Amino acid sequence: MKSVKKVVLCATAALVAGAAGSVHADVLQYKFSQASGQVREVLAEDRYINPDSFLDIYASAGTDRKVKITILRKDTGAEVESKTSELLGFNSKIVVDSKSYYGAILRFNSPSEGTFVARQDTLSSANKIVQTTQTEFVVDRTPPRTGEWFWSVPYGGGIQGDGIPKFGTTEARNIGIKDVQDASGISSINFKTEVINGPKTGLITNTGDVGYNESLKEAIIGGANVNDLFDKAFNSLGANSKNKITFFVTDKAGNSSSSSMIFHNDSICPATPIPVGYYDPAYGGNLYGVQ
Repeated sequence: MKSVKKVVLCATAALVAGAAGSVHADVLQYKFSQASGQVREVLAEDRYINPDSFLDIYASAGTDRKVKITILRKDTGAEVESKTSELLGFNSKIVVDSKSYYGAILRFNSPSEGTFVARQDTLSSANKIVQTTQTEFVVDRTPPRTGEWFWSVPYGGGIQGDGIPKFGTTEARNIGIKDVQDASGISSINFKTEVINGPKTGLITNTGDVGYNESLKEAIIGGANVNDLFDKAFNSLGANSKNKITFFVTDKAGNSSSSSMIFHNDSICPATPIPVGYYDPAYGGNLYGVQ
């Protein structure tokens, strides 16, 4: 029995040593609350985050280790905040992207905007540094910028007396926004078109993704060719309705902004007119070839 206990103890000791010495230590994930109150989890490899109140950093390490995270400004190297975990044991597990790791979650105050380095010092039980890694991340709380609307819609009637354009779908090429940009880069753009007058007020007629030309900084539906737009942005069966189209722009840090434009939709031709005539004794010409 003593020999069995000895074998078990030796195996356990080897497992602890393996867990402590062979596991690579890394910052894996950030968890934080946005200004909207929404809590997000972002993998460290994605870099861009927009924390508003707190910032949780998930870091892996072996057992019988401590995790020390120091946040530094990248531009000056100045220390912002530093936290150290308790000694990790076999119950010190964290879950990131559905995978389990030995590690710790350390909570920090939300840094100001800028580029930072999370320096991870993995410490022994005697507080000696056994490994150091650095992970860069960017804090960005500024929403994307949007400029003026533009369109290439030749039919419909142009700008009306109320200052609002009237669009038809025939030969429509594109509709979009200029000067769409963000310091962290654009992640996604989508749109929604809804009716805002009459009995169908509130009806959403179109939704979808919006293309982004990074070199021109333009968000655009459609293209340069005739009928590239057609009915993608608004209802091809609309008749004399007032609509609002909204682009929703999200940057890589998760910040969003929106821009809307109101337009009249007149995409249905009226009934074919019936030719009529009236008698004028003073007129001496022909009407459709009849004297």
